[in-house]
Amino acid sequence: TPLMTVKVFVSRDSEGRPWPPDYSHEVNACQAIVSDIYYRLNHHNQLYVIVANLHQPSADLVVITERGLGVAELKGHGGRITVHKNGYWYADRQLIKAGGQSDTPHEQVQTYARKLRQALWSFIAPETLRYKSWQTGDLKFQTAVCFTNPSAELSQIRTVFQDPSRIERAPWE
Repeated sequence: TPLMTVKVFVSRDSEGRPWPPDYSHEVNACQAIVSDIYYRLNHHNQLYVIVANLHQPSADLVVITERGLGVAELKGHGGRITVHKNGYWYADRQLIKAGGQSDTPHEQVQTYARKLRQALWSFIAPETLRYKSWQTGDLKFQTAVCFTNPSAELSQIRTVFQDPSRIERAPWE
């Protein structure tokens, strides 16, 4: 049998039925991202696990590898995406709202990754983890905000995030 190195999971409700993402832009984006990951990585020896629409702790998309975890927040806004001096994100003139108590999508995805990291460490004792990077506590979490609308224009926000003094990263990122 061929080696299957990319595995995909979708959250399930209390009765075991698939619990797809709440928004159509998330469904389409998850399908596109999973397809791309499968196409690019399925021939590798490492295992890649993708979890879509995780509920507790919350995250739109989680990618798990032996090197770490990636947590992505999917936003369907179009137009010019900007970060204003007040720190808030806008799509043209519309405020981009973040879930939970977060002020920005970046803070939102960092909160999800922090909760996921805490849940992982409380659920699995570090000495039982297979990979050395996990055993030493060096497991890295990367976060991303992905704009799923093809009309999203990201030049200003890219400039902001390329300047390390403008963005606060958690120590595990």
